[in-house]
Amino acid sequence: MSVPRRTVATMRLKLRKRPGGCEADSPDLSYMQWILSQVSTNGWAVPGVLGGGVAPSWAYSIGLWATFGHPDLAAFGRPLDQLAVMVKTLCHRVAGDEAVSAGDVLDDVCPSTLAIRAIHDSWRMTPLFHASDQFHGYIRPPIYQVAWADADGNFPGDLRYEPGLADAQPMLWLPVDDHPPGPWTRLGALA
Repeated sequence: MSVPRRTVATMRLKLRKRPGGCEADSPDLSYMQWILSQVSTNGWAVPGVLGGGVAPSWAYSIGLWATFGHPDLAAFGRPLDQLAVMVKTLCHRVAGDEAVSAGDVLDDVCPSTLAIRAIHDSWRMTPLFHASDQFHGYIRPPIYQVAWADADGNFPGDLRYEPGLADAQPMLWLPVDDHPPGPWTRLGALA
């Protein structure tokens, strides 16, 4: 089954002060209708989030869990179009009955080696997956992080991981409280 390529939809993360702290704005109705349309047509949607100075960009799937019973996928810290291609490529694999599992290391998706990691549940209480939360309601389906290696093949958390990339992508397999301070924990604190 051939699924037409779609461009990534972009949601800007907008944060506004409220008496109790900061919250991400709810995605608007037309945006959620786009997500529903994509999930109905393809089995998934891949929204992108421009971090807008709060954190680097990220993209993630919505619908793999509802359609295929497979955890959704999220990638961080590269240009949005690259992130979308990584996630969509893996979504196509899932749709073709090729499971992507936590612990997998993949060399055939993009020039970087990718590692699949299970995202700790504590990150689901942050605004990182706000559109997914809106789509699924009270259900919080599992999500895998698609982590990319630096030029030497090291991943975030590895001793030799490129220090200049430390804030590019989070280590969501760690609980929020155990994650090194940086843009991702600041974003998590806004919940």
